[in-house]
Amino acid sequence: MRYLVLVVPLLLILTGCTTFRTINYPPSSELFVTPGDDPGSESEQPYTPKGYMLVASSEMYLPLPFFGLIPLGNASPEYVFMHKAQPKIHEMGGDALIDTKIAYNSGAPFMMKLLGLGWILPKTTVISGTVVQR
Repeated sequence: MRYLVLVVPLLLILTGCTTFRTINYPPSSELFVTPGDDPGSESEQPYTPKGYMLVASSEMYLPLPFFGLIPLGNASPEYVFMHKAQPKIHEMGGDALIDTKIAYNSGAPFMMKLLGLGWILPKTTVISGTVVQR
């Protein structure tokens, strides 16, 4: 039984259950986003912090029955990141966003929008993080 403790890890190593993969970071010409603090640079090349970024967007609805389904603005996370956060990162002189946090609120349910009450719970997206240059 005590040899089982030695044999099981050896079998896992031999069968490939403990394989290691290298992470290929994008080149510095492309934007790198991570929820952690590694901007993709090698350990001997530290990154330069450029500042903290906070981008928020909301999507309102008309306060009229049936017309409450018409959105005013766009708060989808993809849109906010591509059209608001990414230009802001480049404007700050960075090529990576670390410690990224994305808060998304889906807004009012369909029936509230249909009744014209969608303005009470607007759809919102907030993206924050530290802009760095690799």
